[in-house]
Amino acid sequence: MPYVDLNKTPQPLEAGYSDAKGAFFHGQKIRFALMTELDGEGARPHKHPDEQIIFIVQGKMWFRVGGEEKVCGPGEVAVIHPNVVHENKVLEGPLKFFTARSEPFVDLQNQQPLTEQEAT
Repeated sequence: MPYVDLNKTPQPLEAGYSDAKGAFFHGQKIRFALMTELDGEGARPHKHPDEQIIFIVQGKMWFRVGGEEKVCGPGEVAVIHPNVVHENKVLEGPLKFFTARSEPFVDLQNQQPLTEQEAT
């Protein structure tokens, strides 16, 4: 399937560590999604074995990736390397963002946030 319309074929994404909702699809080596979140929503500290790139389309989001913090707005990108603890929170919503994740694909439905001890 070389073309996907995320407006017509949404797959809800509700991971245990995140409030993000949207539609995603898998290529052979990449998972791609268009996601939304509201003010105050976000992702609790977590990590995964795949790389993730987040491109902000609308709104503002605070990120902590490893030990670095930044607020990103439209046109800005957060790059999260494999196994790096990260978290985020929407400061100005509604937030709309694209995200791409590499292999290995993680079972997002069963992934949980890290404990406070694991997150440090």
